[in-house]
Amino acid sequence: MYRNRPCVVIGRNQNPWKEADVPYAKNNDIWLVRRISGGGTVYHDLGNTNYSIIMPRASFDRNTNALLVSNALNSLKISTIVNQRHDITIDDYKVSGSAFKIIGKKAFHHGTMLLNTDTLYLRDCLRSKMNITEAKGVDSVPSKVTNLSKYMQNIDHQMFIDAVSHKFQAKYGRFKSIINFDQNSDIDFILKNRATTDGDVIPQSTIFTPPDTLSSWEWIFGQTPDFSFSTEGEIQNIKMVFIISTLKGHISKISIHSPTFDGQNLLCSLNLIDLLNAQLCGVKLKRSTLQAKSKKVFFNPALSKAISIICCSI
Repeated sequence: MYRNRPCVVIGRNQNPWKEADVPYAKNNDIWLVRRISGGGTVYHDLGNTNYSIIMPRASFDRNTNALLVSNALNSLKISTIVNQRHDITIDDYKVSGSAFKIIGKKAFHHGTMLLNTDTLYLRDCLRSKMNITEAKGVDSVPSKVTNLSKYMQNIDHQMFIDAVSHKFQAKYGRFKSIINFDQNSDIDFILKNRATTDGDVIPQSTIFTPPDTLSSWEWIFGQTPDFSFSTEGEIQNIKMVFIISTLKGHISKISIHSPTFDGQNLLCSLNLIDLLNAQLCGVKLKRSTLQAKSKKVFFNPALSKAISIICCSI
């Protein structure tokens, strides 16, 4: 059971630019995270509590633990149900979503629980402004959400933990040990005692992925499935439409067209499409990188402006 600072968490096979307003999140110090499991995008803050359960694959069922958590809420007189998508809902509003991953003989299930999260940040973070024209990958399924505090004003992190822990122990037996992940000594204990009850030894790599890997641009953005997006702007007072294709978060191709005859003539005379592709193909779709590219070609105002137009769209 754990909480995170404000962050947007996308699924393993999702597109951060499609799922989130990336510039808004960065401007508001809201981190962007890609998890190792599938599923859709969620917003975390200290008003949201997460639960994670690792169990034998042979006894894994996608509904079992969601039902356990729902029953824990029902014990607090908060009437919830589990829907067909394994979400926990109340009055048709979603309060908890789940994601899953199976590794070898083990199954991993984790879920969110909106206790008193900031729904304004949630809404604005999960509303992309990028005009994506074509994309691979998994899309999130939009849902109406609400906080449990609407139904129990005094519910908090500890109350939720206590209720779920009680139901968990009633079903599976008393905890053998309680680990505090705030303590490095407890984390060391886990790494030294990785044998499970069935005799397997869990590889360290399945418990901890190095933080520098999970926080890297290559993991968060570079794992993005291929997609294309469009943006528009003016070059020498003539409207231009840019279509940018990407491969693993890097620009792979740029095409430009203008709705006017003058615009098409201008593109030809400036050789803008070829110059733009020469400058940006293979470059990370990263605002700071494009800003540096735009400054580097200051001697060609049209080219610099074109790069700036693309930069502003990401």
